Amino acid sequence: MSHQVWLDTNQDGIDDFVVLNRDASGLGTISDGRQLSWVLNLSTGSASAFFYAEHSTNTGNTVLLICGEQIGMNAANLLVTNVDMDVYAQDFYFGGPGDLVEGLTVTPLGEQFYGVPSDVPGFSYAPAGLAVYDYGLFPGNTPELGLLLVTNGDRGAATQETEALLFFAP
Repeated sequence: MSHQVWLDTNQDGIDDFVVLNRDASGLGTISDGRQLSWVLNLSTGSASAFFYAEHSTNTGNTVLLICGEQIGMNAANLLVTNVDMDVYAQDFYFGGPGDLVEGLTVTPLGEQFYGVPSDVPGFSYAPAGLAVYDYGLFPGNTPELGLLLVTNGDRGAATQETEALLFFAP
């Protein structure tokens, strides 16, 4: 599965970067098996990968982390630069249909909802907690539906039904 996040960092209607998960051997091959979070600069053709894609075995979730410098941003862009994005999931391995969400706008660190889960050690029956902070809709951002909590981390204890929990805004 190829997850692609197309970014228009200057909002001129032309995509500047695409963030995607690809093999550690590079963008054009599949020989290593480990997935990295790649950033492809669409104007220069250069690509960089600083992080592994977060993707547990047999999960429906993939988290692609990047650094701002990979998309031409720095600390001065935090909370002030709107970025347009489209998200596409492509089944290039089996050739199945993909999913597309277009017309989103985000701002680095401009999330409306911020969740702070309490850690629950593996094989523990202690109750878990989740604090959610609502900072209100950030100017220019696409409205958010709520908070997504990915539970299938390193401990591997989540089931298919609970690997990601969506908490909708009231």
